[in-house]
Amino acid sequence: RQKIIPRWRSEWSMSKENPIIDMEMAVAQVDDDYEFLKQLIDDFLEDWQNRGVAFTSSLKKLESGTDEKAAAGALECLRKDAHAVKGSAMNLGLVRVSSVAKLLELQAKNVKDGKYDLAKLQEYTKNLQKHVQEVNKEHEAILKAHEQQNS
Repeated sequence: RQKIIPRWRSEWSMSKENPIIDMEMAVAQVDDDYEFLKQLIDDFLEDWQNRGVAFTSSLKKLESGTDEKAAAGALECLRKDAHAVKGSAMNLGLVRVSSVAKLLELQAKNVKDGKYDLAKLQEYTKNLQKHVQEVNKEHEAILKAHEQQNS
């Protein structure tokens, strides 16, 4: 089987040290089965819609200055969702998403005496959302390149 992965990448993702989608890593995870990888990334992006809503909901609870018990619940939700995104993203070669999700997970754990850094949680969530949007755009570019190559 011919390796065509490098031609699928857009120029702007290859020019950065951390690619949006590390296709070599991603394709290796699925034994060079591009169609399966496409489905997994589609599933990740679909799942993100629900997780993105959950992140926003948890942040809104924290921003509203809820009581300590509600804040602890919101932080735990953020931590769990960030952990899930981190693992899924890394398995798919979504390096930036995984890195920011890890930062968010760690920040959601970083609670001392009921105090947490809301600004960092907001920043990491915003960055996570931005990187998922980049994955979506890059994924679409890869699909177009793949379709053109196979036609």
